[in-house]
Amino acid sequence: MKQDVVFITSRFPYPLNKGDKLRAFWQIKGLSEYMNVHLISLSEQDVSPQSIEALNPYCKSINNFVLSKPRRYLRMLLDVFSNRPLSVSYFYNPRIKKSISRLMDQISPDYIHCHMIRTALYMDHTKACITSIDYMDCFSLGALKELTQPAPNGADYFYKQSTKGFELLKESTIKNLTSILSSATRIEKHFRWMVIGM
Repeated sequence: MKQDVVFITSRFPYPLNKGDKLRAFWQIKGLSEYMNVHLISLSEQDVSPQSIEALNPYCKSINNFVLSKPRRYLRMLLDVFSNRPLSVSYFYNPRIKKSISRLMDQISPDYIHCHMIRTALYMDHTKACITSIDYMDCFSLGALKELTQPAPNGADYFYKQSTKGFELLKESTIKNLTSILSSATRIEKHFRWMVIGM
């Protein structure tokens, strides 16, 4: 009997026109051979029937939640001084969180997998199941690279220090949400371990 995994993505993993969609699609396809995959995705607009049809063979259930750009920007503004990475705030909505929690009650999954830290706040920790986050390509690695580049002017330097630097620190707080982490490359995995302790 197959176990159930809830697979949460920040974008619907089809069409395959971006790297994160490609990675999620092939992970879902691979997992479907051994597990019942329940896909939960976010999008800025309704997903086309063709996109849903492309995932149907690999998913036991598919749920997509539309989150408009104005609501995304409002959440980022509200979370500027929080300990959340803005990349996480951009994809978070409390209303959607409640809907996903209700889905978790119905599915009662054995595993919850978040594709990229963007979706980490949607993990339901009231469930006794295994959780994991795929960091894919660490934002903090790119932030650190930018911080080490010479700034052409004072304004740009302030921007880098006040945003990229804070985001690097904030990303490390997500590690407390789960015990299983993965990355796209060995370089990023080594960076997580050396710099932000994951």
